[in-house]
Amino acid sequence: MRIRKTLFFLICAIALVVGLSSQAQNQPPQPTATATINANNPIAENIIGLGYNSPFLGSVYRDESLTEKIDQAITESNQNGYFRLMFGLKPFAPERDSRTPDSGAMKNLYKHLDILKKNNITVHFTFLYRASTPDWLGSGQAILEDETRHLLAGAMAEMLDHLINVKGYDNIQYWSPTNEMGANVKRPRQHRFAVFYHGPKVDGPSLAEDYQAAYLSLVDEIKQALAERSLEDQLTMGVPELGKYWPLWWAKRNFQDSPNVLFDMHHYIEVNKPWQAGNPNDPVTYPEVTAQSYSDPELYERLLFHYSTFANMVKDSGKPIIAGEFGPGRAVRQGNAQRYIDLGSGRYGLMVAEQAIALLNAGFSGLAKWNITDLINENTRYDYYHGTLALEEELQPRSDYFSYGLLTKTIHSGATILRSESDNPDLHVLAAENQDNQKVFVVINRTAEDQILQIDWPELDSRQAAVFTYHPEDTFSSSYSLTPAYEISRRSHQNFRVELKPQQMAVVASE
Repeated sequence: MRIRKTLFFLICAIALVVGLSSQAQNQPPQPTATATINANNPIAENIIGLGYNSPFLGSVYRDESLTEKIDQAITESNQNGYFRLMFGLKPFAPERDSRTPDSGAMKNLYKHLDILKKNNITVHFTFLYRASTPDWLGSGQAILEDETRHLLAGAMAEMLDHLINVKGYDNIQYWSPTNEMGANVKRPRQHRFAVFYHGPKVDGPSLAEDYQAAYLSLVDEIKQALAERSLEDQLTMGVPELGKYWPLWWAKRNFQDSPNVLFDMHHYIEVNKPWQAGNPNDPVTYPEVTAQSYSDPELYERLLFHYSTFANMVKDSGKPIIAGEFGPGRAVRQGNAQRYIDLGSGRYGLMVAEQAIALLNAGFSGLAKWNITDLINENTRYDYYHGTLALEEELQPRSDYFSYGLLTKTIHSGATILRSESDNPDLHVLAAENQDNQKVFVVINRTAEDQILQIDWPELDSRQAAVFTYHPEDTFSSSYSLTPAYEISRRSHQNFRVELKPQQMAVVASE
């Protein structure tokens, strides 16, 4: 009897050990880090959206096959997003008293706007100059003349009225009178209506103050012309290209009390120039070659500091700030002073996404990556080879389509950017809530080790979420499809957990 009892207890003990061992094996691995989301104090509300620049797209829309492909790419990756569309006045108003709304360039513009409207994409229409400026407006100093400003303002308002009221593109909600307000004084026609000069010094008096006064006068003329067409209150003006501290200060001083205004900053991670930051001793400096800058472990913190500085400068004005152009660098071929970026690398895609995360966490309300496609043979100063879609490869998507594209696909216009923090500073995180209550969480693992991140988000009440992933060593498809890698379910009110390889990005989008 005693032997039977001993045997019974031995069997029970073995069963208990086996059970505990089995239970331990079934337990999920413990998190290595935790991200906390605070929904009570948002960074930015009702954001303008995420998307791309789209200037000079004649090479795409003259080709029916390429038109279909860019339609597929935008529809898959950027519904409910934001586009900064740049276009010249000349195709619409080639002569002082003539308008050509059915010109070839205008028809290509309509094709592009058709795609953007059907995908509910907010449009920021920016007027371009250089070769796109009508000859009847005169030389680079013509803006200093009252009559020229009056004619220009009327033609601009007429073109916007045609696009919005005649053609029905009511998704055009923002406009800018010019792209970038700076110009090289040796090439004053480069940006015909310049406000700030930068570049080599030349002999003779500066006309900067004259141009600044003329610019303010031009804006008033355009607003008056828009009001005559009942468009002034419908549209918000973007004060363009404030990537330097001095122009942003000037713009704030002159426009902070104006209704329907936003501030537009352009910034690239590239060779640092003294004028680029506005101060040769600026604390935000970058390695000489853009590709090396991504290896800098403090890159994200530098970007966040830099962008927060700009955002804080205009915060008290109550006006939104956008990145009307951003990207790792201006990748172009020989014959120019820019650096060539390896667009074929997967690390390039991660750099674009990380820059976007820093901008949103700093308080920017809109992002437009430069550029949706390459710009080749489009009357630019030189050809640009840094599009998300490679023009010479039949719009083959580059790596940033599969990284930044996950952000444009999941974070929509009108979203709220929430405060988020990881207890591991090398896990860069972002949290957003769309207007339909969908939650989006983004993380990039910048460590050299595998990580299991626990997401502490009490408001994440959905029990299922799709997880999209990106890694620099992924094999990228020629397809535009952006599909989840897997789905996760919330169990017994436990927080979501995401497993990440080194240098991997994950986007969690709830139902």
